[in-house]
Formats: sequence, C-alpha cells, structure tokens
Amino acid sequence: MADMNVGSYLSMNSTRPNRPNPGSNNMMRSADSVKNLDLIITDTKTSAKNLSSKVIGDRGTLNTGSSVQERAFIGVQNGRSQMGMVTPYRADNAENTMASKLNTTAATRSVSVSGNNVMNSGSPTTGYGSTVRDVKRQEDRVNDDSAASTGSAPFQYYRTNLSDTSFYDNQIKVVMETKDACADASLYDAVMTVHSSPANIQKRRTFRWLYGDQEQTHSYKIKVIFLVGLVNNRTLQRSLELENHLHNDIVQGNFLDTYRNLTYKAVFGFHWVATRCKGLRLLLRLDDDVFLATDRFFSAWNQRKTNTSDKTVLCDILKNDVVRRVGKWRVSETLVAEAKYTFPHCLGYFAAITPGLVYDVSEVSKRTPFFWIDDVFIYGFVMSRIRGVNFLPAKEGSLRKKHAQFERCLLVNGPRGCPSWLVIGDPKSFKKLYHLFYGDNARDATPTLKSS
Repeated sequence: MADMNVGSYLSMNSTRPNRPNPGSNNMMRSADSVKNLDLIITDTKTSAKNLSSKVIGDRGTLNTGSSVQERAFIGVQNGRSQMGMVTPYRADNAENTMASKLNTTAATRSVSVSGNNVMNSGSPTTGYGSTVRDVKRQEDRVNDDSAASTGSAPFQYYRTNLSDTSFYDNQIKVVMETKDACADASLYDAVMTVHSSPANIQKRRTFRWLYGDQEQTHSYKIKVIFLVGLVNNRTLQRSLELENHLHNDIVQGNFLDTYRNLTYKAVFGFHWVATRCKGLRLLLRLDDDVFLATDRFFSAWNQRKTNTSDKTVLCDILKNDVVRRVGKWRVSETLVAEAKYTFPHCLGYFAAITPGLVYDVSEVSKRTPFFWIDDVFIYGFVMSRIRGVNFLPAKEGSLRKKHAQFERCLLVNGPRGCPSWLVIGDPKSFKKLYHLFYGDNARDATPTLKSS
C-alpha cells in the first residue's frame, strides 16, 4: 500500500472533495465590522440578522445579557485559564465595543444551527453539555476499539484501509466557523492553521499581530485560522463565539479539545482546508508556541519553488525515531510492535505543505486507522501511503526549543549573525523577539534548504 499511487488509491476508495466557489472574507479588526458578519441567528425578541459567525449544530442559545464581559470571557492570568471561574476579562477597545453592541441587541438569542448542538438553555440532558458528553463517550469507545483491534500488528495495520469509511465523519463536522472564511485563499501567499487550545486567548492575540498583519510579515500576506475542539465549559464556549464574531478566524471541530485528540484535530484541519480554501497556494501548519520569521522562511522556500513537486512538505524531519515505551509519548506494544518508526515523519510543531499534498492527506487520513500521536499519524502513517511525497528538512532553519539561545544570539550578534528562522518558545516574548530580529535589516540573511 505504501507504493500505491494516490490517484489509484483515491479512485478506488473515494473522490477528491469539490473545491468551493470563490468568495471573500476580510479579517475584521474593529467592532464596527460586526454588521458584516454572517451568523445565522433568530432573535426571540428583535432581529439579529446583521450578526454573522456561522455556527453549525442543531439548535441553541447564545446568552448576551448586560454583563457580557464578565460572563462571556474566561479570565486568563499568568498564562493559565481559570476554567470554571468567571472573572472580568480585560478586553481591548474593539472587544469592549463588540461586547457593548451584543448587549444592546437582545437578552437571549436562539442560534439556528444544523448537525450537533452548540448551546441550549433547555433541559440539562440536551444542548452543548450533552453533546460534549456524547462525543466523549464515543471517543472513549473508539480509543478502546483501536487498542483492541490492533493486537500485535506491525505498521501494515496503519497502512490498511479502515473497514468503516465513516470512522472520522463525526469528528470532522464543523461546530463553528465564519462563512467563506477561506474562500479567498488564492489572494494570500499562505494559509496558516494554528492548533490552538481554546483558553489561549492571549496567544491568539499575539499570533494575529505577528502573522495576520502584513506590516509584521514584511509584504507577505498570510491568512491565519485557529483550530479548536469542543470545551466542557459554557463560559469558555461563549468566549470563543464572541472572539470569532470579532476576528472571523476560529474554526471549531466536533471533538473534545484534549491532548489525546490531537489526531482528530489534525484530520479535521486538513479536511477543512481542503474543502474551504479554494486556490490555496501553501499551507503553514503551526503550534501556538512557534515563532516564524516569515520573510526568511519565504526566501528559503522560494529558492526551491521551481524544483518543488506538488507533494512537498518542509518540516523538522525525524528518521528511524524510537517508539517510546515510557513517558509522555508512551506507546504500548499492543498499538505498535516495532521498536522504531522506520519511515520519515515530521515533528508537528511546524510544517509547510503544498496544495496537492494537502488534498491527498485530507482524503487518505480519513481512511487510515486512528493513532493518537498526531505527528506520527499524519506525517508518518498517512504520508507513507501517498506515493511521491518529497520531504524537505527545516532543521537548518530551526532551533526547536532553544528560544533563550536564539534571543542571546540576537542580542550579541544581531540578526545577521543568527540565520535561524524558526524556534519554539513563549509567545509572551514574541514581540520582543520580533523587534530584536528585525532591528537591523534581518531580511538580508537568507537561509538555504537541502533536499532530504
């Protein structure tokens, strides 16, 4: 199966999803743009047709009473969300204005949705809370079934089609998005999908400033989309909805947002991009703790552009990585019998992926048996099933977790003496890092890429 041409594979198993019709979506940076949103809302007292983040599910309510700022936002202190504790949220001016506008519309609105519930003020056995419980029960059953079905099977198990072709259908359902959020992808140099934890409000603010503003990305235009899952906290859910009303850049999938569900988030993200982002030029896949010097990255990428196939991934590559039997990434021999992953795969904190590979991964991942380590699943098991994938190493440009070393290098040698363009670190320091990096015409320092 590893050598099968993906065209043959797709013709046997499924068809590539139709790309959507082109549309337009401008990133909205002030609350005055709220009237242009496309949220399907039926107001119980007054019309709310001018609001618009599209929320998909069965039916629910969005409570926007007079104290919306205190009730609807999770307090974030010292980088940790105070889940279950409703504290005043110190919003910026745009978010304050947004909250004010929502207050004046109605005390309670019913959100017209389709699919799974988003919010419901009725019986405690229905609505968002029951949906989360149902999803958790299903995911627990899936994980149990996955472990029971593998036995001591080698990697061949993960290279065999699922007998149940609807295995991931529930997880890839969209719970919340903005209509046409990515229909204008052809106008951007890249679409950046960020795996974000729902409570990380400040990190998303930093990423919008760092990657969503063309002044910071040095003439390169990037559309930033944050991927999140379901939360078992109504206050946090309302916070996400209000944040998306303002920025139009959060997409929520139908799976619990937990560490063991990152594979669901990855499959969901590739499916969403493949079906929503018409005219995609390049996908950048980042975790929400990654600093990327965009101009240096694009300089490196463009050096290889003419010689790059449409099935290329640029990432930090691991080869013959050990299957860990202890610790955070412990994998039992029941799931994987081999001692090593005998195929190349990426460390998932960063990847640049060409459009053709995005569409192939979207299709093949939905036919691949579940494995909870998303890096190995997507960049290993799935990509090993796609013929002709070209891996380009990003190691020369990445310092991985050596954030402090990178900052010292910039302070001592200046940006010209620090050719790296990618590092994992604390987003609280990214603005400082940005100003150090671009303080001395750092765009002249151009890295190189080598073929794997």
